[in-house]
Amino acid sequence: MFLNCFFESGKEKMVCDVCQRKNDKALIFNYNVDKNAVFKQMLIEANYSGVLEFKPLCVSCECEMQTPLRFEIAHKEITGIFLKARSV
Repeated sequence: MFLNCFFESGKEKMVCDVCQRKNDKALIFNYNVDKNAVFKQMLIEANYSGVLEFKPLCVSCECEMQTPLRFEIAHKEITGIFLKARSV
């Protein structure tokens, strides 16, 4: 998997539907890169075309959020070392 992931969110927050806690979108993205197997596979298969979205796991309570996290891939190395994505 990617050794370095960078997510540009501009300090945007998401609120969990279950525990109502706010977390930074970049933190949620990086957490899901580590913990969410479906999301990992999506990133491996993704290309640069368009906006991707998925229902992330909450950092606080580890439940699946109902609000999807939308992002686009800005840069992806074929070697799997670096990924750069940005919030939409």
